[in-house]
Amino acid sequence: MTVAKRVPRRKPGRPRALTADVRKRVLRLLKTGAIWTSVCQGAGIPYSTLQQYLSPSDDKFDAGFAEQCKAAQRSAIERLEKVVMKAASAGDWRAARWRLERLVAEYGPKVTVETSSTTRIEIQQSLAIAADVRKDPARVAERNDMIVELSRATPALPAAEDKKA
Repeated sequence: MTVAKRVPRRKPGRPRALTADVRKRVLRLLKTGAIWTSVCQGAGIPYSTLQQYLSPSDDKFDAGFAEQCKAAQRSAIERLEKVVMKAASAGDWRAARWRLERLVAEYGPKVTVETSSTTRIEIQQSLAIAADVRKDPARVAERNDMIVELSRATPALPAAEDKKA
């Protein structure tokens, strides 16, 4: 009598979008310095899917893959920083700088917004508070109290009135 081997059944539900091949493509593209939307297009997955695997608050979160993505991005940033330094010493660094601006927020362009003088002062105070907290984390509680005081001093916006047609 011949005993038939059991064929392992496939797990129920939809197959995972982030297969080993897709993960390799994502990491390869991140190492080249591609931005997230380009990475997703190149890997053939929606941006929201990648976010699920990288967001600690999501049940699909993959800590190992998230760390690999960070490491791949760090290597691209390091490489581009070297290019900026080398190109700057040679004279033309604009193209590498443009790329670096899109990968790291601190290299980004400075944004100016026209506001009333009161709002401008509040924004400057908030930015100063944030900068102080980054330099000295022990002062976080003190800075939080200042932020609460600032928010109390700021007048509330008037409620929108319903328009009757």
